[in-house]
Amino acid sequence: MITNGKEPHVNKIRVGIKKLNNLLSLAKIPLQVATQTGHIIVEINPAPDFCKFVCQKSSSILCDTCVSRLQDKNNSDFFHFSCPFGLYNFAVPIFSPKDYPRLYLIGGQVYSEEAQYHKYMIPVDKLAKEKGLSTAVIAKTIGQIDTMEMPQLEIYERMSKYIAHNLSESINTPNTTVARLSLEKELLEKKNY
Repeated sequence: MITNGKEPHVNKIRVGIKKLNNLLSLAKIPLQVATQTGHIIVEINPAPDFCKFVCQKSSSILCDTCVSRLQDKNNSDFFHFSCPFGLYNFAVPIFSPKDYPRLYLIGGQVYSEEAQYHKYMIPVDKLAKEKGLSTAVIAKTIGQIDTMEMPQLEIYERMSKYIAHNLSESINTPNTTVARLSLEKELLEKKNY
């Protein structure tokens, strides 16, 4: 999991993910919780090495395509898109309090069966030179990208909407310890008067 631990919502997201552990064990698709600016808060299931080595600026920031799509979508709707290399991606908003950054559950980073031909059109030599990697490494990362049929992707999308909904509830549920302590403090103050 990638986190910097400073955000107030990270612990609530972790708690929400723990509650969904059984469901998440079924998710065989990359899933990350990220801010609208592309900072990865939690990596639930890792992105493919191709995305990490070729597209992402760092291990904690999504690729430029994902970031631009998240920033384009200032609404509360689910959406999906393809990256320049043809990978299928989707984003589900996670509703959070106004003082939190806008969050999304990002998933996909796979080829749909209809678009898998894109993997054969990737300029391996050019990317290897740009990234300072061998062509064998680039080719290997391309070969590791999963391909899924659309009905399977649609199931993962529905599952991700459910996960995002539950993470939204985790974030928006008051911290019971803090609420209990506040109530105890209030009662003690009333008792002292």
